[in-house]
Amino acid sequence: THDATRPFTVRVRNATIEDLGTKFDVRAYHDESRVRIVVAEGEVALRTDTAQPTAPTMLVAGDLGVVERKGDIRIEHDIAPEAYLEWTSGRLRFSNVSLADVATELERWYDTKIRIATPTLARRRVTVSMPVSSLTDVLDAISAPTGLVYRWSGPKTVTLFANSFPLDSGVSR
Repeated sequence: THDATRPFTVRVRNATIEDLGTKFDVRAYHDESRVRIVVAEGEVALRTDTAQPTAPTMLVAGDLGVVERKGDIRIEHDIAPEAYLEWTSGRLRFSNVSLADVATELERWYDTKIRIATPTLARRRVTVSMPVSSLTDVLDAISAPTGLVYRWSGPKTVTLFANSFPLDSGVSR
């Protein structure tokens, strides 16, 4: 709950995000060079760590702010915040996202290495929205409409392939 007497500030890498009465999401993973901020309600003040203090960049509901490694800020307006925040209500949602990006997110959610057999397959676009469930259920949901198959290599590694294996190959559909 917003409390003007006790400001809420998120500091991550080269960005500072200050709550100004809002609902927002910040993503800053160690293996990514950018910080992403999505505002669902209200507004936030976004500052970058630069040698010269600057006025904050204001983000309002429906804005997506991206802070690049060098401090450059890119803003997209009129985005659908729910597409970025469904995870907060127990849903996974990918809308026209590369399979490589889906694999990265699933690795974070399920602490499992997900390999993609070919670069062409990694660029394949995926759209799916479903309740968070087991990784096998998610892989099944992604595989069916995209023509993918997957194979487990131990308990923590799975590889995605194009559907070109015979039925008795040990590949899951």
